[in-house]
Amino acid sequence: MKKTIVHITLALTALTSCQSQIKKEIYSENETNDLTGQEHFEVMAIDENNTIFIGGETKWMGQSSVIMKTIDNGLNWTKVYSGKGKISQLEIIEPESILAVEHYFDDNRNLTYKLLLSNNGGNNWKEIDYPGQKIGKISTRNNNWLINVDKDNREKLFMSKDHGLSWSEYTSLNRTDIIDQSSISNNSDFFYGLYRTHFHKDSTSFFGISFTSDSLITVRIPLVMSHPKIKINSEKEIELVEKIDNKLVRYFLNQDHQFKEKETYLLETEYDLVDAFFYPDKIFLLMVTQKTHFNNYELFVSSDKGKSWKSVEDFSSISFNPYQEFNGILYGYLRNKTMRIIELKK
Repeated sequence: MKKTIVHITLALTALTSCQSQIKKEIYSENETNDLTGQEHFEVMAIDENNTIFIGGETKWMGQSSVIMKTIDNGLNWTKVYSGKGKISQLEIIEPESILAVEHYFDDNRNLTYKLLLSNNGGNNWKEIDYPGQKIGKISTRNNNWLINVDKDNREKLFMSKDHGLSWSEYTSLNRTDIIDQSSISNNSDFFYGLYRTHFHKDSTSFFGISFTSDSLITVRIPLVMSHPKIKINSEKEIELVEKIDNKLVRYFLNQDHQFKEKETYLLETEYDLVDAFFYPDKIFLLMVTQKTHFNNYELFVSSDKGKSWKSVEDFSSISFNPYQEFNGILYGYLRNKTMRIIELKK
């Protein structure tokens, strides 16, 4: 077992010749012997106590779904669930409470989904009944659950306000393809997402669903965008972010429920955008530099509002998946049984 932690201030203005020094200053790596190396994790969730859950599948002694958790940033891991198939989603409800989606092929080769709930940090799990068959996405906010499922050959949204005991349907968004759905919080009572109707596949819209008044907001996204990411900026505004050609474009949702252009940054790279993290004095972009079975990533930073960019950390040929940004720290699991922790907000 190995632990390497560095506590030195991040020097974003270092010259290229100092790149190796930068790498040592911004991150720590924790390696463990608790994993076999045969696991393939796809999802990560972090609660307010900094407990990290990762889920996926393992092919060690056969194939099975698995959820692991760590309370020390990856030094030690505990297996909290093992089943059949694969864990495709994890969603924190509150500390110690977590939802998981498992899918597998039954004896008749039918794809089957399970919605699982643990209220004690993963020590025990119970299956939750839900309407529909395939689970597309789950989101939670303040003990309200939003689930996107296939039901009666249609994609539908259901909400539960009683921990999955009952579900109400949002009929106004039936017959749509939910592209994205998020439980990000800007201190409002809305779930947010993107959808396309079955009749206008080339038209993407933004939706907001209130879990207190059951009201629905729908807004056509800017025409220049096709599949943006939904973000929350430091002013608690809803943003849409997308890399278009060699530009990073940001739009924010104003009080009239219209998207207005906020900023555009020129990017001197053809890499695809994986994610973007905005802070008052820094912008970080996680980019995929090479698309293979295990993608290669690189992290770029700008400290001058997007006028110039520097490569902060090259993940070389190692997969960095899954990952999650939480309270200004980027957590990523590497396939060599190592957790990498990168401090973005300093």
